Amino acid sequence: MKIILINPPREVLQVPDYPPLGLAYISAAVRQDGHDVKILDAASWSWQKLANEVKNQLPDIVGITCWTIERGQAFKAASIVKKVAPNCRIIMGGPHATAFPKYMFLQAPVDYVVLGEGEETIRELLSVIEKSGDLSLVKGIAFKKYDGIVVTDRREMIKDINEIPFINHLEFDYNTYNGLPETKRKSAAIMTSRGCPFRCTYCSSSIYWARKYRTRSIENVIIEIEDLYYNHGIRALLIFDDNMLIARKHCIEFCKALIEKKLDLVWVAEGSVKVDSEMLQWMKLAGCYRIDFGVESGSPIILKNINKPFSVDDTRNAFKLCKEVGIQPNAYLIFGSPGETKETINATISLIRDIQPELTDGRPGVWILPDTEIYELSKRKGVINDEIWLKTDDTLYYTAEHSEEELYSLVRQFKLGMFRGKNYFKYFMLTLLGWLPYKIEHKLLFIYRTIISYRCLIY
Repeated sequence: MKIILINPPREVLQVPDYPPLGLAYISAAVRQDGHDVKILDAASWSWQKLANEVKNQLPDIVGITCWTIERGQAFKAASIVKKVAPNCRIIMGGPHATAFPKYMFLQAPVDYVVLGEGEETIRELLSVIEKSGDLSLVKGIAFKKYDGIVVTDRREMIKDINEIPFINHLEFDYNTYNGLPETKRKSAAIMTSRGCPFRCTYCSSSIYWARKYRTRSIENVIIEIEDLYYNHGIRALLIFDDNMLIARKHCIEFCKALIEKKLDLVWVAEGSVKVDSEMLQWMKLAGCYRIDFGVESGSPIILKNINKPFSVDDTRNAFKLCKEVGIQPNAYLIFGSPGETKETINATISLIRDIQPELTDGRPGVWILPDTEIYELSKRKGVINDEIWLKTDDTLYYTAEHSEEELYSLVRQFKLGMFRGKNYFKYFMLTLLGWLPYKIEHKLLFIYRTIISYRCLIY
């Protein structure tokens, strides 16, 4: 069958950093069965360009990724596909489709939904479709039947992820992605593991992967890296694991294997602040130049409230050790978690001033994502209910304690605290913006981000 897998256009058109790894793995899986598969990474495309491409291809099957934050784009993509290729059948997958499979049929012209990890499920589903077999025998899907919607039993996770076929990197032109621009090197992203065992209250990833942490073998990972290096000219990598640093032994073994290959390669990892000097030294020797840490807050109260399995002292130690071995530490923050106050924001200001990250990035509010503890708390607090997903495609924030305007005020408080006495121009501009009504300030910031995104597309 002729199959197209779509990463839908973004709300604000922008050049993506990397290809969609999830679709790349699905593509590799279905290609094993002889299907003609093409990925349309349409993140920077117009809707008209997507429509034209699908119309020209006239596929039998279209697969679309549906994330909660970008669910509106997935629904719109499905509607466009059905309009220009009415005879094709649409499969929706991804975290949001997994959380609310029945809603997919109400919000878009979807024929099937794949739940959770998709490589084995999609192959079996396509086989049944080709043979007009019994869909109810396929685990991990939802489909329409004359008397309603059927959701089959969930499929077990793939026990050995080394069995998953390698991504066909020839599907992507890595010169067209942002990658890691600071390296001035051709970049790619890979995964050495799947899942995370932690239970952070705001995170849907641990739920999607059932809090099971599975690693690829070192040999398996190195084979892919050598392919990227020698056959695709890749000289920089983002390790796209949810938490690469959690498996200390695996991380060190990976570094030692990479050192033995003597590749001119630099890379970035993401993970928890629970690190030690020996592991960081091996990472540095293997080419790691930056680690993006999920710091989230400088307040012990907030860390406890969001189930973070580390302390503020752990964060201080991680940043100290990184700087000692020569790795750049970055800090990701979240503002507006349960219990957030001006005092807890001041604690975060104090921490960030002390640890001096290379880059600090923060969200003005906690996203409410399905199946998370924040989601259940928001329902108990009356902020949302399950039907909210049928009524809006907006990003939903935890607002049981602070309105969106107050959340932006807390972010402004943080930025003022960081800029005070250090960057007088930014401090002045932020103070000036603070005099504007919240909606106008928010709109101006949106316009600014849009302009920057379009400049990326042009240049």
